[in-house]
Amino acid sequence: MKKIIRYTALALVLLALPAALALAQTGGVYDLSWHTVDGGGGQTSGGAYTLTGTTGQPDAGPMSGGNYSLAGGFWPATTATGGGGGGSHSIYLPLVVKN
Repeated sequence: MKKIIRYTALALVLLALPAALALAQTGGVYDLSWHTVDGGGGQTSGGAYTLTGTTGQPDAGPMSGGNYSLAGGFWPATTATGGGGGGSHSIYLPLVVKN
């Protein structure tokens, strides 16, 4: 029994060794902006409304178009101005925008 545990531990160390030897970037400009973690999603529409979403997408960059802007990420609050009222309104995700 001790031999099995010893061989298993040795195999795990040998499998983990390449990960420990991996080298990180050592110079230049660090840019990870092209990385994104997406878990699926899609687009659906009905009438004058369209809903587009991606499940589990933690892209935290701001998005804007026309009179609307949205800060991405998980459940952030943002403001939208424009429309008939001319005021500022809080919008919470999921966000539905009339096209």
